[in-house]
Amino acid sequence: MKQAVKEAARRLAKWNALNVDNSVALWFPAKDEVRLVFLQSDFPLSNPGEYLQLMRFPPSKTLGNTQYMEATAICRPEERGMLRLPENWGRWEDAVEIFGPGIPAAEKASHADFLSSRQARALRKGGLRSNALAVEKDARQEAEENKNWPEVQAILWFPAKDEVRLLYVETGEVEPTTAGETIPIFRFRPDPEGYHGVPLHQSSVARGVIQPGERNQAKLPEEWGAWDDAVELYNDETGTV
Repeated sequence: MKQAVKEAARRLAKWNALNVDNSVALWFPAKDEVRLVFLQSDFPLSNPGEYLQLMRFPPSKTLGNTQYMEATAICRPEERGMLRLPENWGRWEDAVEIFGPGIPAAEKASHADFLSSRQARALRKGGLRSNALAVEKDARQEAEENKNWPEVQAILWFPAKDEVRLLYVETGEVEPTTAGETIPIFRFRPDPEGYHGVPLHQSSVARGVIQPGERNQAKLPEEWGAWDDAVELYNDETGTV
């Protein structure tokens, strides 16, 4: 079973290489969950001693993972070994460098590794456009895909013309935003592979995660506007809006 988890982790790390230059992926072995930490030099520094900010995803079926939940985090290379890991992840010394610039050329990623024939045809026809309608479609598709995660209480969309901006309100293991600091945002390039089941993702994506008590209180990225600008795409009490 652990070998199957490792292969799922390798493919997820390989996919990430399409979106982030020179990213290094550290795999923390587990029997029933894909656990990855990506080291990225352009990621904001965390405060010393903080926990890693985890994001949890359902199995990414388009990458061949049909059963293992995925838990990922990002930190700067110099923070390796310095930030606190979740309790059941073990130690930094347990991590395996599963992907990075030093891998053989034959193992490097290309979009062709993940595209279905249908998606490839759409790419050739110029089907991936980024505009206001496409952004809204992508935002609503992602909310529909992820609304059933056990920890998700609400999904908020901050409209923009060229980027999907989503804020997940979660009740699980979410570290609170440091007082006075902006909510940490994870950014991803356009996703034509249909990552995590969202087909033909046309827009770049920016995601953040907050605790329920931080809603309408925490500091948003300046370009996101105000809390009043948010559109609630999902609420666990009322369902999808």
